[in-house]
Amino acid sequence: MRPSKRIVLGFCAVVAISSVSRSVHSGDDDVYAAVDRGVTFLLAEIEKENPPVWTTDARNRSLGQMALETYALIVAGLPVDHPTIRGNLARLGGNMKSSRYTYGLACYVFALDAVITQLETDALVLAPRKRREKISKEKRIGRAYRAPLARAVAQLVSLQREAGGWGYGPRRAPEFDNSNSQFAVLALGVGAKRGVPIDRRVWLRILDLYVKGQQRSGRVVKERTRLRGASTRATSVDIEVRSRGWDYRNRGRANWSMTNAALSSLILVEQNVGRSLDTEQRRALDVAIRDGYGWLTTRWNPLRSHYAAYSLEKVGDLGGVELFGKHDWYQELSEGLVASQSKDGSWSGGTALGENVRVATSFALLILNRASSSLTRNAGADVVLSGRKASASDRSWVYVEKIDTSVHLPTLLRQIRLRPRPEVVKLLERLVESYPRDWRGELVPSLTALHTATRHSKIRRAISGCLAKIAGRRHQEVSSYDAWHARWKRAVEIGKSASRESVADLVALYRDARKSQPLKERVIWAMQRCRARSALPLLLDDLDASSEGVRGIAYRALRSFFIESPPAFDPSARKPTRKKQASEVRRWCEKRLTK
Repeated sequence: MRPSKRIVLGFCAVVAISSVSRSVHSGDDDVYAAVDRGVTFLLAEIEKENPPVWTTDARNRSLGQMALETYALIVAGLPVDHPTIRGNLARLGGNMKSSRYTYGLACYVFALDAVITQLETDALVLAPRKRREKISKEKRIGRAYRAPLARAVAQLVSLQREAGGWGYGPRRAPEFDNSNSQFAVLALGVGAKRGVPIDRRVWLRILDLYVKGQQRSGRVVKERTRLRGASTRATSVDIEVRSRGWDYRNRGRANWSMTNAALSSLILVEQNVGRSLDTEQRRALDVAIRDGYGWLTTRWNPLRSHYAAYSLEKVGDLGGVELFGKHDWYQELSEGLVASQSKDGSWSGGTALGENVRVATSFALLILNRASSSLTRNAGADVVLSGRKASASDRSWVYVEKIDTSVHLPTLLRQIRLRPRPEVVKLLERLVESYPRDWRGELVPSLTALHTATRHSKIRRAISGCLAKIAGRRHQEVSSYDAWHARWKRAVEIGKSASRESVADLVALYRDARKSQPLKERVIWAMQRCRARSALPLLLDDLDASSEGVRGIAYRALRSFFIESPPAFDPSARKPTRKKQASEVRRWCEKRLTK
């Protein structure tokens, strides 16, 4: 699975790109299935838990975990009005007003931002391009969540230590650590995106903290970190890159999680005040990030813990990284997480402090959904609505001309199942219309599965309409569309192999197609690929078909079997004229078949 960073309908999509013959399921299935199992596990654990009696410290740790879980569930596609989400947000809102604990405040900011993003992307669906640009800049959407978000960001700013970092809470002042700091800095990035005023000096203290706290020396590194667009952090091999990382409190050592923590923080400094830095500050920032990447590429260990993996996801997505040296970071993380998921849908606790099974599962969900991508980007820049034409080699993205944008189909289908809304179902109908006609049949398994999964009668009717459009006829039972798809798929397989040994199967499929013009089109395509002249009598018979469309494709197929052109045939002509023309075509073909 090699995804680009594409955020879809409030959560991130994993996009598998392959050959033109690949179905829309492609590499998405394993990740989506893992996410669904993780969500089911997390919800079950939350719902069976009675509110505990907390001491002050335990209470704040529990609130932090609740905020993290809420954030992970929203990003995974759970609707804002889900009872668990509503209940968690209410409890967090009442407890976070006076909180002085970094982790909880930061995760609360992330959860609030995920809520606003979901509401924004809902408003973007089916909106014209100009309207989408306006919506993405509006502050009225999710207004009830913006004030507590701004307040939590301000509280975090007030907790910054003189050194530039953050600690757990007021009792541990003036100590800072890079673990708390990375969460706080990411929350500041969210605040900046949402228009919360943040003093430039706050960012400069963060810059100073990490430039001074990085290891002073390290060996020269040959590997380069490749960013999106095939660029590298060091564009010239003449630029020296060294392996220099960070530790928990900048004491001269380095480890995996804290190097990622420092890098994600420096990337956010670059994004928020990079243009206003003087020459010396800019150079120090560039060198620090470059050498931090150098440390990661030479000490690759992304799955040491789920916390460590999440720290890498933040760097990868915030920094727009495709490869660390030769490492496809997201592919390694996603494949490792899918493989290590427990049967009950959870991920076991890791080696990081406080990483119990629910925290580990939350981190895994955030990684698989590439959550950090959405935190510092506006909804209009994200989305299922990518604003560009889909490529011919990746049918998981479909260009919809009516709204002049591309839509990620696998995620749209999942979204309808998790959070069905009329606008999204309408988008699905438009997408089916826009899907390449020759390949619409591959949509049937996804649509029949969605039809079975949803309880909403209106959505079922809409899906049935989409299936009827694909098959060219309406069936009463959804299972009939699955049977249709099996025949369509067999025709495609034969056509791809161009096996003349399967011509008898094609003849049977053609006869079985009956009133389904789309199926006949696929069978005819396969016949042409196999040069199946034995099927010509069937095509000649269909010159008299009741459907003008079938008459047309039969005649066009006949022409493709001969170098010369047969006599003219107009499938839309009046019946007497058609009969005469069809007789002439038959005589012409029979003469050539007997030679």
